[in-house]
Amino acid sequence: DIEYIVKNELLKRHITITEFASRLGEPRQNTSSKLKRINSKLSDLEKFADVLDCDLSITFIPRTRETSDK
Repeated sequence: DIEYIVKNELLKRHITITEFASRLGEPRQNTSSKLKRINSKLSDLEKFADVLDCDLSITFIPRTRETSDK
């Protein structure tokens, strides 16, 4: 999920959630809430990626369907 991915990136960069929130220009509690929500806005994800110096990639991957042609 998004929270895990972002927190993992923060750990890799030795950035605390407080520092991350500061770089985003918002209170720590707001950032924590955004990370916990499943439906983060695209604009939030873009900001997260920017602060982490990452590209944001959202991919639609076709689901495989088992079809039985017997």
